[in-house]
Amino acid sequence: MKKLCLGLLCILCGCGSINAVESAAPAHELKLMIASDLHYQKELSSVSASIVGQMVYNDEIADALCETAIENQPEALILLGDLSNVGAYADHERMAAKLARVKAAGVDVYVVPGNHDLQQSSAADFEKIYADFGFNQAFSRDRDSLSYAVKINDDCWLLALDTNEEQMAYGHLSDNTLMWVEKVLKEAEQANAYVLGISHHNLLRHSMQGTENSFMIDKADELANLLLHYGVPLYLSGHRHGRSVQTKTLGHAEITEIVSDMLLNYPNIYGVLDFSTDRTITYEGKELDVSAWAVKQASQDEKLLNFKTYSYDLCAAKAAGMGSTALASKQLDDLDIQAMQTFMEQFYLAYAQGEIYQVREAMLADPAYALWQQNCKGETYQRWIEYVLNNYKENYDRWEIRY
Repeated sequence: MKKLCLGLLCILCGCGSINAVESAAPAHELKLMIASDLHYQKELSSVSASIVGQMVYNDEIADALCETAIENQPEALILLGDLSNVGAYADHERMAAKLARVKAAGVDVYVVPGNHDLQQSSAADFEKIYADFGFNQAFSRDRDSLSYAVKINDDCWLLALDTNEEQMAYGHLSDNTLMWVEKVLKEAEQANAYVLGISHHNLLRHSMQGTENSFMIDKADELANLLLHYGVPLYLSGHRHGRSVQTKTLGHAEITEIVSDMLLNYPNIYGVLDFSTDRTITYEGKELDVSAWAVKQASQDEKLLNFKTYSYDLCAAKAAGMGSTALASKQLDDLDIQAMQTFMEQFYLAYAQGEIYQVREAMLADPAYALWQQNCKGETYQRWIEYVLNNYKENYDRWEIRY
């Protein structure tokens, strides 16, 4: 393995102060559409269908997303990994056929692989099937991975990172890939272009300590410092099956990471990014209107025609059962158990709907929260509730970045 040069090593380690490289103001406005974790699987097993109830309509949800992209005509549709649920070759081919319709309608499509995508297919398979969705358009490719860089337009370059490690849930980047990343960032600096970074795995920490190993890139700090040094304002990822936004600041530089939800999950959110010429990026999470798509298809399926209600009911049912396992072994008063269970249901629905920032203070003051703290201290659900209520203080479905 090549040794990292001293200058790059200093950047990666955060030595000294970091002053972000500033690109010229963009000359063109830009609209992008993003989604993550479609988990497409044509032939569902009982195990696959149990991941989320909406999984039984994953084919229709994927079609609705593609049709929405065609109707709205963003510059590009960006998919942040786990396009397939088990990585079956045939499922990837079917997904690529759907994306080909989007591209034929004038919308570019860019993809990165997720950990599920390579379960039954090789990296070479993925590259071959999705060749027209980033790989063939790339002006630079990494030798160690499926990472690539492509120019969305003259102002905006996409740094698409393959962060997969074979048969592992966590993300990985090699030292060689980090050196390739810096090469691309230097080229962008020379071209006065700004860079948008993407991967399936997360760059920043979005949950309580001790649970991040399966979500984050192993060299996340090194990558973040490199991106900060070159003034990358925004990074997009998925993998968590939940929405979140975090920022990292070092010196005068700041980077924001927006994590997209699993598209199958209620409320079935995709994202829209607007880049303006005044150095402002706005993000909005939007609900995928599956019912409108179903009407256009002349569907007779009542669940599809009333998909928002159907999807909500599945989410509510999941919420109702979430605390039961954690509380089953507790020797507590029935009224306390009921209060804790009701609290968990309300918490999860608020979390799924992106409304924690609106209810967090009331929930922190709820006596049932104190019961969770007293009776489940240190357990996974208690730690998750505590972290979310203390940290999710803003609306993650609407965000503005100035750079």
